[in-house]
Amino acid sequence: MFPMRRNRSINRCLRFTRAAIALAALGALYLPDAVQAQKKQGQRMVDPVAFNFPGYDKNGDGKIDRVEWNRRGNFDLLDADKDGYIDRDEMAAMYGNFGKGWKLLNPILPDSSPEFDPSVQIDLVDQPTVGRKSVCIVSRNPQCMDVDALASQAGLMETGLGPDFPANAFCLGVDETFAEPYTDKTGKGMHGGIDIPADFGTPILAVAAGTVVAKIEDMYQVRGKAVILRHSPEDTGQPFWVYTEYAHMNELPTQAIGQRVRMGEVLGPTGNTGVKPGSATSEHSRRPAIHFAVYYSPGPKYFLGQKYVFPRKVRWMDPHGLYRQRAPFDSQSHKDLPDQEKAIAVPVMYVDGTTEPKDTKLIWPYACRRTNQPQ
Repeated sequence: MFPMRRNRSINRCLRFTRAAIALAALGALYLPDAVQAQKKQGQRMVDPVAFNFPGYDKNGDGKIDRVEWNRRGNFDLLDADKDGYIDRDEMAAMYGNFGKGWKLLNPILPDSSPEFDPSVQIDLVDQPTVGRKSVCIVSRNPQCMDVDALASQAGLMETGLGPDFPANAFCLGVDETFAEPYTDKTGKGMHGGIDIPADFGTPILAVAAGTVVAKIEDMYQVRGKAVILRHSPEDTGQPFWVYTEYAHMNELPTQAIGQRVRMGEVLGPTGNTGVKPGSATSEHSRRPAIHFAVYYSPGPKYFLGQKYVFPRKVRWMDPHGLYRQRAPFDSQSHKDLPDQEKAIAVPVMYVDGTTEPKDTKLIWPYACRRTNQPQ
C-alpha cells in the first residue's frame, strides 16, 4: 500500500511540475522589489484553489472540463497533461506561476505635466438628479427594495462571455466571472465584475484613455483600494459613456481626480486589499488579483458618493462585452448570443508597449507577452 501512495504523490508532483513549467513562460509583470515587499504581513492567505475549485467542478468528479471552465481563458495552457481537464494541481499553477518574471519594457507612466479634464466637475451632479434607482443599481445596498432584481434588470446577469486572446499572446485569464452567484461571499447576490489573478505588484493598466473620477480607500469593504475612470465615446469608440473600475490595488494611483490617462498607462500595482468576502476582518486575505468592473450610461452626468460613482441611467456590462465593439451592448443580448459568438476577441497591449490590433482604443487591463518575446 505504501508504494501506491508514494506513486500517487509522485504523480501529483509531476502534474504540478508540468503545469509550472508551462506557466513559467507566462510569468507576469512586476514593479520594483519594494512593491513586492508590501505583501501583507501576519495574514493567512486563503487557498484560492480550495476556495474556487468546488464551485467550478459542477459534477463533483474532481476535475474541470472545458464547459465547466466557462470561458475563463487559458484552458489549454492550464491543462498541462493534455487530458482535456484541469485538476487541482493544474489550477494551482494559475496562482503559483502567473505574475512572475516579466517586465514592462516601455511602461506608460503618469505624465509629469498632466492634462486635466474640466468636465468632471461640470458633469458632477447631486444624488436627486441621478436618482435613487441608479444609486441602488451600483451600490446594491440591501436597504433598496428588490435590489438584486433591480441590478439584474440593469444588466447584472451571467452572460457566458469570455476572453479570446490573440493566438500568439500569453495573457492573464479570469478566475471569477461576471455576475456569478456570490451570495455566500458578499451577501450581494452576484459578482459585479470579473477577477483576474496576478502576482503582487503586477502593473494594472488603463483599458482605454479616460479621466480619473474617483479614488477609493476603504479597507473594511471588499474592494479595498480602487480607482474609477470615466471614458467618453471618443475615448472608446462606443456610443455611450463608460466607467471602468480597478479594485484590490496594493497602492492608490498617483494620478489626481480629473487627470487624463492614456490607454495602457500604469494605474498602480496589483494587491489584495479589502476585506475577504464572507469575512468580518482582514485576518484571512484573498489571493492578489484585480477586480475589474464596467458600467455605462447614455450621458456624462454622474454623482460621486463616498464609495461609489453613480452615473445617471446606469447599466452594468460584462467587461468582456466592452471588447465586442459592436451592438448589441446590453447583457440580455450578450446572454442570448449563440455559443460560437461568446468567445470575445480581446485587443491587448504587449510588454513592449505595442498593441494588437495596432489601432485599438481598448486593451486588457494587464499586459501580455508574445510567445516569441524574451522574458
